[in-house]
This record gives sequence, structure tokens and C-alpha cells, in this order.
Amino acid sequence: MKKSRTTPRPKAQPKKAQPITPAKAMVPARSSPKKILLVDDDAVILAVYGKKLAQSGFAVITAADGQKALDALRTDRPDLVVLDMMMPKLSGVEVLKFIRSQPALSSVPVAIFTNAFMDELAQAAVEIGVQQTVIKAECTPAKLIVIANELLTGERSAVVNVPSVPTPQDLRQAERELEAAGMVSSGRARQDFLRDAPAMITVLRELYQSFRKSPDLEARATRLDAFYRKVHEVTAITGLAHYHRISLLSGVFEALLFELGRTPDLMTPSCLRTIAMTVDFLGVLFARANDASTDEPLVCRVLVVDDDLVTNRAATFALQRAFLQARSEDNPLTALKLLAETRYDLILLDIEMPEINGFDFCRRLRALPGYAKTPVIYVTIHSDFESRAKGVLSGGDDLIAKPFLPIELAVKAVMNLIKSHLPGPVPPAQAEPAPMAAAT
Repeated sequence: MKKSRTTPRPKAQPKKAQPITPAKAMVPARSSPKKILLVDDDAVILAVYGKKLAQSGFAVITAADGQKALDALRTDRPDLVVLDMMMPKLSGVEVLKFIRSQPALSSVPVAIFTNAFMDELAQAAVEIGVQQTVIKAECTPAKLIVIANELLTGERSAVVNVPSVPTPQDLRQAERELEAAGMVSSGRARQDFLRDAPAMITVLRELYQSFRKSPDLEARATRLDAFYRKVHEVTAITGLAHYHRISLLSGVFEALLFELGRTPDLMTPSCLRTIAMTVDFLGVLFARANDASTDEPLVCRVLVVDDDLVTNRAATFALQRAFLQARSEDNPLTALKLLAETRYDLILLDIEMPEINGFDFCRRLRALPGYAKTPVIYVTIHSDFESRAKGVLSGGDDLIAKPFLPIELAVKAVMNLIKSHLPGPVPPAQAEPAPMAAAT
């Protein structure tokens, strides 16, 4: 009898078992804290989000990559998995496939962190089965606490009420309420970023140079992955600190590097030029992080002018994914009339068009009231890119090769729009990187 009193039934249930059965997963007492497995290769995310979830009463297990997540899932069954999609070793999609393939784990709710610009990964995750998709750059500890409570208890947070598709204003209000409750501080995240920004941009420049000078394909892939991971870290840090515009540019840049890592054949002179310019411009933004212009979300209109309907459709979609209001016009004369009637903040302009070419269009655009300094990105064919890039842009601000990589266009658009909203002169970015070392 003594033995049975000292080993009551709840304690007889093993905490770790392989395989885990659904019956055992239902045994823990109602008062036991809900267990969350937080999976992310960003140490900042693991530390900050893990701490805030623990302070809210959850038992938090962390995993720094996909393989470590599988190891944790094989030994214990969490009540919720919060999973980053873009990770080394094993992607979030692979981890999600494992979860849904295991009978003991198949019903575990999963929330995924995704980059707003990686639609293919997010769509693959949705098809496999997730309960919540969260754009990482827009997420805060406040929102994650709300999501965890909803998925685990069906109840809304008592501290903050954030809608499922929050506006930037909603997120700032949520953060203020949590700060008042002593649960999180974006101010501390800002202090940390301002302190670390000079070292961070130095590392980004070194990683870019190392990648550009790669001696062979294997070294290039390894160095590109390290470069991508650092940009990934910047996106998370600036998102936590509410530097919305820096986080937006870093997020779309991160997605470009990730895409190039998956498909090296997409690496073109145009892409290399964009990468070099983006690193330089991030340095400008880091130095101006205290300017109010880095805080506000970017709300802009973009007009795509190209007689190629396929290009128009692809460009409009890419720009909309970057949270920009975009429309297209295939007739340049009609486009000029539209610009005279409605204010646009950026023009994507084909060079070779009937009736009027892109250079003449740009000269007429500059004569319209309010368009003297509106950024213009020219579009040209690949075979003509390098000669155009070395020449005068005839009133334009940037150049991209056609057919373009949609995510590269999004990087250029966001970069030029942010630049146009900065007060005072902006130092010119590195327009022409030295040729990449021949990879063998």
C-alpha cells in the first residue's frame, strides 16, 4: 500500500516516451502549464519570445534548428509548436511534415513564422496543415502571447486584444499595453539595436564581400547562407525594436538571399548590383535609426508602365507582396495622364516601348508638378543591362534587368521608396560591385 500511495497515477505517466501515444498526451493535470516548442535559428527570437512566453505561464522548450526540433519532438509531445519556416539543416516545412506524419503529434497545433515575401514556403505549410501563419517582421511578443492563448485555450488575452490581421497601429497599441503591464519593452530592443548597429553593419559588409569573392560554388553557397542568416537576424531585431522600414527592407532582402541560395542560377549582374546597393543603404538606415522616418510603416503607390502585359502582372504582384499599392498601365501616354491625375510615389518604367520610350517618358514625367524627385526604376533586357547600368540613367534612379526576379524588384522598390522619404541628402550607394569571383 505504501508503494501505491507514493506513486500516484499521474506520476506514473512517463514524461518522455517514444513513441508517444495520444492517450498519454492527454494525462497531464489541468493545472500543468501548457508546453510550447519554439523553433527558430535566430538566438534573439528564442531568447526574447521564449522569455515572454514563460512569463505568461507557458513551459517553453527551444530548438535552434530543424534537426534539434525533430530531436525534441521524438522525446516529448508539446501542446503547441511555434515554427520558423526558413532555417538551416531542415526547413520548417520538413519539420511540419514530420509532425503531421506522426500519429501522436498529428493533432498538435502549429503556428508558423514566415517572411511576407516567401509565399511558396508559406503555401506549402498551409497545405500540410497549420493553425496560424504569422509574418515574422510584424510579430511581437504581445501578438505571440495572444496567438498561443487562442490556440491552446480558445480564450483571448486579458492584457491585450490584437486582431488576427493587425495593423501597425494595432501592434504598437498592443506593445504599449504590455509595456504598462511590465511584460515587454520595445524601448530596450531599440537601445540594444542602437548599441549594436555599427558592429552589425560591419559584419554584413564583411559577409557580403566574403560571398562575392567566393572561390568555388561550395564556398559561395556556404557564405551566402551565413550572409542570409545575418540579414535574417537583422529583420527580427529591427522588428522587435519597431524600426518598421528597416525591418521591411531587411525582410525583403532576406527573402532575396534565401531565394538565391535555393536557386543559384538566378544570380545575375542585376541581382549582384541590387545586393551591393542594399547593404550600403542598410548602413545609411542604421546610422539614421533615430530619425522618425524609420519608424512609420511604408504606405505608397507604385505605377508600373510597360507594354508587356506579363511583365505588368508579375511586377504588380511582387510590389503588392511588399505591402505597396501597385497598379499597371501598358500604354505610356495613358500612364502620363494617370500620373497627372493621381499622385504616385514610385514608377517602374520599361525603356523599350512603342510611341514613347522610357527615357522620353521620364523627361515628361519630371515636368509634371510634384514629380521632380519621384524615384524611377528603369527596366531593360538582360543583354543590355551592363551597358545601361554604366551609362547615364537619363533621370532615373535605378535599373533592373528583364525578365526580373520578382523578389529583386521588391527589394529595389522598397529601398528606393524609403530613400525618397529620408530627410536630407543620402550618400550614393555602391552602384557597381566588382565582378564576382569565378566559381568552379
